[in-house]
Amino acid sequence: MTDRYPRSRLLRSSEKSRTPAELAHILAELGAPKVLVVGDMILDRYVWGRVDRVSPEAPVPVLVAEREEVRLGGAGSVISNLKRLGANVLPFGVLGLDANAEVFRGRLKELAVPATGIVQAPEGRPT
Repeated sequence: MTDRYPRSRLLRSSEKSRTPAELAHILAELGAPKVLVVGDMILDRYVWGRVDRVSPEAPVPVLVAEREEVRLGGAGSVISNLKRLGANVLPFGVLGLDANAEVFRGRLKELAVPATGIVQAPEGRPT
């Protein structure tokens, strides 16, 4: 078996530190890793707005929503980050049978990540 990354290329504690250019070259030689991500397929929903008043029923601010954003969350966030770092990612998990599942699949498609490892649960389980 040949050593793909010879020890002479690795940094030893007795050696001087590598330059950024040398480290970039070593990382480029590694190529794109293949990563299997197993976990909870979640959507994170963010709502921005302003508070005009406090609810008279409880000391809770009443938000007037101005903008909403939906992002991949849980294992989906890991998938997104790994893909943006150049990894080949295969997600493995479960989505519900709901509209959020379609949003999740759409976000994977935008990232060019295959959804072949994702199964759909029967009705009743939310995404």
